[in-house]
Amino acid sequence: MSTASSSSAGVSSSTATTTTEAETLRRNRIMSSKLYFDVPLSKIPLIYSPSYDIAFLGIEKLHPFDSSKWGRICRFLIVDGALGKSHIVEPLEATKDDLLVVHSETYLNSLKSSLTVSIIVEVPPVALLPNCLVQQKVLHPFRKQVGGSILAAKLAKERGWAINVGGGFHHCSGDKGGGFCVYADISLCIHYAFIRLNISRVMIIDLDAHQGNGHEKDFSNDSRVYILDMYNPDIYPFDYEARRYINQKVEVVSGTATNEYLTKLDEALKVAGHVFDPELVVYNAGTDVLDGDPLGRLKISPDGIISRDEKVFRFARERNIPLVMLTSASLPSTSLASVVSVSDHEFDGPNATESSNASRSRSREDSFAGMIDRALEKEFTENDQTEANDAGGFNNSVTEQQAVLETVARVKPKKNDTKEEKSFQLHHVFNLDNDHRAEDTPTLIDRKDNVFIISNFKSKYPVLQLDLRLISDLVVVIVSATCGGIAFACIGQPVITGYLLAGSVVGPGGFSFVSEMVQVETVAQFGVIFLLFALGLEFSTTKLRVVRTVAVLGGLLQILLFMCLCGIMASLCGGKPSEGVFVGAFLSMSSTAVDCAVGLLFALLPVLGGTSGILEGVISMTKS
Repeated sequence: MSTASSSSAGVSSSTATTTTEAETLRRNRIMSSKLYFDVPLSKIPLIYSPSYDIAFLGIEKLHPFDSSKWGRICRFLIVDGALGKSHIVEPLEATKDDLLVVHSETYLNSLKSSLTVSIIVEVPPVALLPNCLVQQKVLHPFRKQVGGSILAAKLAKERGWAINVGGGFHHCSGDKGGGFCVYADISLCIHYAFIRLNISRVMIIDLDAHQGNGHEKDFSNDSRVYILDMYNPDIYPFDYEARRYINQKVEVVSGTATNEYLTKLDEALKVAGHVFDPELVVYNAGTDVLDGDPLGRLKISPDGIISRDEKVFRFARERNIPLVMLTSASLPSTSLASVVSVSDHEFDGPNATESSNASRSRSREDSFAGMIDRALEKEFTENDQTEANDAGGFNNSVTEQQAVLETVARVKPKKNDTKEEKSFQLHHVFNLDNDHRAEDTPTLIDRKDNVFIISNFKSKYPVLQLDLRLISDLVVVIVSATCGGIAFACIGQPVITGYLLAGSVVGPGGFSFVSEMVQVETVAQFGVIFLLFALGLEFSTTKLRVVRTVAVLGGLLQILLFMCLCGIMASLCGGKPSEGVFVGAFLSMSSTAVDCAVGLLFALLPVLGGTSGILEGVISMTKS
């Protein structure tokens, strides 16, 4: 008995020592992190970086979540004049040491597999990309948003509130990602606040339509964190284990309307305020609850979302609690505006006093928030309508000219003209004196006499168009490598030397045709991959000429047939044929897919082996 007792005591002591060491290491990592930095008072507590957008060769369109909305909203607001680019706070990218505060080494290493990342972001073609591209085009934006979420807590403590136009990856825990959530930014944000801000109690208000199973698992046994999760139990992630760790669980079934939703929210906030006294509120403001969202399956109106956000913001303001707002996995069309609306008039800091409703209503029309509301309404409400219905419409004309909407104004009536102005739903967005704009600025006038002013190419606002730098750089490299290879082959020198010399000539060390470091790294990684393939396959033009018929015609036939097959399968499964064709093109050119096909073919050869095959033998036995 004494031996057993001493053994048990030894195990407990060892466990306690390990836990202490882990906490010390976590604290040291947090204290040495550079993600917290001083922000000038000239900047508003709105955090965003152009690196937030996730876009690469259209692959991002294979997921229902629009991963480019962050940039589109901020660009619209900047062009609109409602938000100055210099007033936005840009975060730093979270490093591996920053992520290890919550994530395990094993999990972070698993992200070096493109297949693992493709499963987490739910976009299968990502598995076919080199991991170097996945790190740069997919994971880098996620890490940047993590930095924004962590910094938001510091700004909220200093200013009373802060918004990260991104983040809110509530399906990711310390050792597992999923649902387009790669890093646990909510858990990281809170752990940094515990150490760096000396905060001891945090409330998570998660109003995304999906259950926030990631942070629920991370804080399953942590009494310092109170979780209020209002979600639809009929949809992903169905994590019944994580539901046990929710302090206040509010389930809203599919089809729940605005009034019922807001009533339940009022009751939940009232209970939360009575049972827990937080020093920081982390608000995950997902808007997949919006009526018509195919994933959330709820029926909340846009005004209902605005009311929801204002309720949460007032909950924090009335208790003088700093609030961090994250936009969750579905960027809102109204959430950002609603929070800024409350912040404009009611949340100038933790000690601000409440202004009257009448004053708030009068001032909202001319406020920054009002402009955001209408700008986002323009961006999302009208953007959902099919532009093809009006071939000569304004949007089509702008797209064809690659122009960007700079301002929207209404024609002012002449002094002696008593005719009423034509109505236009966004005429409050801008107040522009047409006499002060440049004469060479092109305009379009619609049938309602509304003037649309289009940026010319000399405008200070950039023209919105597709970034083709990577494609153009690849063309430069391929052409130069081809010329270098042919030249060295003609003089009897190794072709590979010509390739390497061509890269040196067009790179930043030569004529700088490819000089941007991000593109240089990408092209260099492509080069290493192709070099390894060339050496491994003993690339030979002589051998290619021998098998040119099979290689070219057979290869093209394989690609086309597989694209058609995937397109048909996508149609039968209720998807878009174009998406199926896109996936088929990637799979048909995948060496892994080809190996699988060859393996299947070898397996079938004994069966289909002519007169000596198994199939022929079975048929003969049947006849006999």
